[in-house]
Amino acid sequence: MYKQLEYYLKKRASFDNESLSYICKHFKKVTTKRNEVLCSIRQTCKHFYFINKGCLRMYEIDNKGNEVTGYFALEDSIMSAITSFVLQKPSRDFLVSHEPSELLA
Repeated sequence: MYKQLEYYLKKRASFDNESLSYICKHFKKVTTKRNEVLCSIRQTCKHFYFINKGCLRMYEIDNKGNEVTGYFALEDSIMSAITSFVLQKPSRDFLVSHEPSELLA
C-alpha cells in the first residue's frame, strides 16, 4: 500500500530511502465505505489523504441547499480540505468517499 505513495512522491521530487521511510511512517491505512464522510462542513480537517484505490469527492452546499461538487480525486492522487487542514480552521466543504476506498492518511 505504501509503494504507491513512494512512487507518487518519487515522480515529483528526489527522495532518498530514509526520507521516504520517514514520510510513509506518518501515514496510516484507512478503509472507507461509499459516501463515508471524512470531513464535514464546519469541522476542522485532521488528515491529508493519498488515494491508493477509490475516489474522493469534495463538495459544498449552495444557498439553495444543492450539493455543488468542487473536485474529484482518483487513485494515485492526494486530497484534503486543504485550507482547513493547513490552517486548522473549520472547513467550508464536505470531503466524502465517493466509492469504497483504500487511503493513506
